Amino acid sequence: MLNKKRIDELKKVLIENLKNYEGEEKIKLNISPKLLDKLIFEKGNKYNSCKKFDKNLIELYRKLDFTGISFDGFNAVDFDFSGFYGVKLNPQTLYKKNLCGATLRDVEINGSFEDCYIARTDFTGSKGAVINPQTIYRKILYKTNLNGVVIDGPLKDCNIQYANFTGSKGAVVIPQIVYDKSLFGTILCDATIAGSLEGCMLENANFEGAIFKDYKCRIIDPQYIYEKSLSGATLCGIRFVGSLNGCDIKGADFTGSEEAKINPQRIFNKDLSNTTLTDATIAGSLDGCTFDNTSFKGSKGAVMYYEQYCEVQRGNNDLTDVKINYEYLETLEEINKTFQKVKKTG
Repeated sequence: MLNKKRIDELKKVLIENLKNYEGEEKIKLNISPKLLDKLIFEKGNKYNSCKKFDKNLIELYRKLDFTGISFDGFNAVDFDFSGFYGVKLNPQTLYKKNLCGATLRDVEINGSFEDCYIARTDFTGSKGAVINPQTIYRKILYKTNLNGVVIDGPLKDCNIQYANFTGSKGAVVIPQIVYDKSLFGTILCDATIAGSLEGCMLENANFEGAIFKDYKCRIIDPQYIYEKSLSGATLCGIRFVGSLNGCDIKGADFTGSEEAKINPQRIFNKDLSNTTLTDATIAGSLDGCTFDNTSFKGSKGAVMYYEQYCEVQRGNNDLTDVKINYEYLETLEEINKTFQKVKKTG
């Protein structure tokens, strides 16, 4: 057994060689796993038993082949595995089963996620992840990117706010039984929506690419969603029944939706800032409304008086498909002409 002094000397030699190595091929060290563990990982103390990498050496270690090297006890919180070769992780043997904020690109998963904390974890580019949401720590998938993950279990009572289901398989979202009925910020691409959206929190929800189990699952009555708010929502695939009166739609994208009829005078604060109105019908006056990065391209029924059109056009807005009403200017011109004639004949 080598003492600490000799291990430190060997580590210095390893680091120096890694600094000088400029090849593309990953380096496989034929050293006993036990000794290699001591050379590569930093160890915790009696109060913190985890092992980790020296943050100053992480880029150098990306030159290594980690095939066969154990990550048992490794602190994976907020760690980015991108570019590491040969890494296999058993979530059950990681430090405190905590993968919060970890980026698992290039990692092969070999084990279950039971009792593991995976909020903010990014699975994009990983292999082998199978998750039963009922068994993870507190059923939290907050801000979890599930690309490439197989969802093997219901999402009942799970916190899926800001979760991203793009590229996942098997996810079935029943909005009435997820935590707080909240799809706040959830990206639902590739997930199956199986149930009513009534009473649900839909701010910043993204339905583009979602799979609707049946016709009823894509219906929204804006009067019966949480706080009447669709702020920031991407509503592709949604069919509207009922009025949008009183609803907050700033930042919403109606592209690909059906039957959205908007009376700008009756929406919350008359605010259309950052709103994309493609496929929506404007059914009311635009006077007094707030516009900022508003797009009317692909909308129907939008009409502005000439003066308002000129003013709004100067901002960061797309007024394609907005019709200009010249009635005010034409009437003003007619009045002036009439009285000019009267003066001449008088």
